[in-house]
Amino acid sequence: MPAADLSLTADQRAVVSTTGTSVLVSAAAGAGKTRVLTERVLSLVCDAPASRPDAGCDLDRLLVVTFTDAAATQMRARIAAGLRRRQHDPGRARRARTQLALLDLAQISTIHSFCNRLIREHFAAAGVDPAARLLDGEEAELLKHQCLEMHFARLYDARDEQGESFRRLLDAYFLGEDTNLAATVARIYGFTRSLVEPQAWLSAAAAWIQVQGNVPSPELERALVEELGQELLRQQEDCRHTLGFIRQRWPDWADYPVALSSLESQLIQWRQRLAESDTVEQIDPVCQSIATYQFVRTRAGNKERDQAVKERIRGLIHGARDRFHRRLVDGWCRAARPERAAGLRAVEPAVSALCRLVRQFGDLYERTKQARRLLDFS
Repeated sequence: MPAADLSLTADQRAVVSTTGTSVLVSAAAGAGKTRVLTERVLSLVCDAPASRPDAGCDLDRLLVVTFTDAAATQMRARIAAGLRRRQHDPGRARRARTQLALLDLAQISTIHSFCNRLIREHFAAAGVDPAARLLDGEEAELLKHQCLEMHFARLYDARDEQGESFRRLLDAYFLGEDTNLAATVARIYGFTRSLVEPQAWLSAAAAWIQVQGNVPSPELERALVEELGQELLRQQEDCRHTLGFIRQRWPDWADYPVALSSLESQLIQWRQRLAESDTVEQIDPVCQSIATYQFVRTRAGNKERDQAVKERIRGLIHGARDRFHRRLVDGWCRAARPERAAGLRAVEPAVSALCRLVRQFGDLYERTKQARRLLDFS
């Protein structure tokens, strides 16, 4: 490693020199990630081949992705500077000159720029017009807004079932404000674009809330069991941490918060009951048990004890109790299966209409981009 790089820490030097395996680096802002990545690139293209040819590669064989175009420009400049420094080292001068000649061919860019280049090189296989222009962020948002306006205008005038469901959705859930509905559609569309199969997800989302008789879909019930288990675990961990804090801070009061220790034990039992059941049938009995749970009364204790400490601990107990009632009793366990089924049946038309809106908007947006020879990577 060049003398200029001796200021790197041991961990940074390991990142620079490690080969033959994937390396994941996590560091705070300003910790030197860009510098370390630059040195790693230089090590791969200029340093490693001198000792282990199989551990290095040429610069045009690397893909370096940055968050912004400015960062890509800075990275390219830093790599060029590092190669020029190595030209003064007789042992690496020839290799450095070769890599400098390849610098203009190096793939150092944002992910969007790389994908744009890849599509243009293989436009036929990608089914893309070679004359298509890449939209910037503001243009893409403006075009989405225009497409939503066009689609909503058509639905306002439509006298079929789709038009009626659109107007019912707008009035029932968005107070007649189509601006709010448009923002929701755009937000869901943006989320689905991060998925491998966005259309399949929308179809599944609509299917999840369908009710057969008085029974919600098994998929939704299983998701509810999983989420309830996670909430029980969170509250169990809160109890454990609070009890540990009390025992460490006030050892003489370790026997006082019996309400917390009893709640912790009960939370563990409820989680076990959910985990041991092969079906979702256990969720209602567990919820009923949660809804009727009575907190153990805190012992009066010795009146000579520090009353200020007592009030601090009572405050911690009351916080756990309030959280238990707010999130579990009044939240997760508020409705039994028949009530859940009735609620789902009530919102099913709205959810189906919303998923259909997202799908139709996505189709219109894609058609509009194709007609105008535009691309984006949203």
